[in-house]
Amino acid sequence: MSNRIVFFVSRVLFHTLLFCVVVTPGLAQTNLALRAETIPAMPPTGVVDQVHDTVSDYVIEKADKLDQSLDELLTPEEFERSRTFDRFFGDRRRKDDDQRSRLKIVPQIEWSEAGDIGTHIKFSLKLDLPRVKDRIQLVADNLEEDRNALSAFGESLSRPESTEREEDTSISLRALLGEHFNIRFTGDVGLKFRPEPVPKLRLKARLPWEIGNWRIQLRETLLWEGEDGFGEKTSLDFEKSLGPLTSIELSSAGVWSETSKGVDLGQFVSLSYFPSSGHRLDLKLGIEAHTEPTVDVDRYLVRCPLSRRAKKNWMYFIVEPGADFPVERDYKFSPLIVFKIELIFGDLPRDRT
Repeated sequence: MSNRIVFFVSRVLFHTLLFCVVVTPGLAQTNLALRAETIPAMPPTGVVDQVHDTVSDYVIEKADKLDQSLDELLTPEEFERSRTFDRFFGDRRRKDDDQRSRLKIVPQIEWSEAGDIGTHIKFSLKLDLPRVKDRIQLVADNLEEDRNALSAFGESLSRPESTEREEDTSISLRALLGEHFNIRFTGDVGLKFRPEPVPKLRLKARLPWEIGNWRIQLRETLLWEGEDGFGEKTSLDFEKSLGPLTSIELSSAGVWSETSKGVDLGQFVSLSYFPSSGHRLDLKLGIEAHTEPTVDVDRYLVRCPLSRRAKKNWMYFIVEPGADFPVERDYKFSPLIVFKIELIFGDLPRDRT
């Protein structure tokens, strides 16, 4: 067990070092703060809040400095005088001071009957840059959603191929390419670390609309990576509120890539219940399949995550029992359980249940 604890802490240090080197060298000052937030034995409440505030302020501060630097790089010379005026009296282009710059770290422990106890750290970083928001954003994560037909189960997919990509960390510059006929186009260019850097490109189109009380979204993603080659993902999502305390979500997705078995298919339905503020209970049912050499179901999935807000709206404890019915075990019942702590730094969500 001691080896697992050492491995778990080393994963925290790895991602901390990544942010220090890539996002900004100055982030080294907050390494101890990040480690304090991810160690299970929490210090007194006041110290935890102070550490969280320090890291959050640092994320926002560095996002603002990066925003200013990119603004200086991208703004034509004829607007230099106007920009100096804005710096002194306030940037007139910033209608909302909330930059939505956010770092989310999710350390988790998973036990499954098919495997062993595993420790993982998922993270996502978004630096929203209001001065250049119509041109560029900085994003980083290790979620691997583009090549996953069941992204809603991405944090609890206990299988060898998922584990092999656990360390893949992606850092990209994202540009808004425009909006035509209500279709929003974005493009990413960046690197994926395995741990050596590999170039990656992504083009994404998103079309939202509503039919009655249903919110519908069609998404199309084209991607290329230096090692895995080309890929394409199509997904269609439906969401509807069933009442003040319940909602339903349905999603279907297909992923083709040079590493997939034909087309990887995924479909899930999720029922959500919000019994009180800071609590949430979900029931997720999913199917995973592929099309080559024949159309076969790889497994059925069931998850029942229960989340509880512990610290205002920046810390959540999540217990996620569930089961897989994989083809390699003749679709036999294979239980699992995941324990997660979700930590949010930077601009916090305004309204989260």
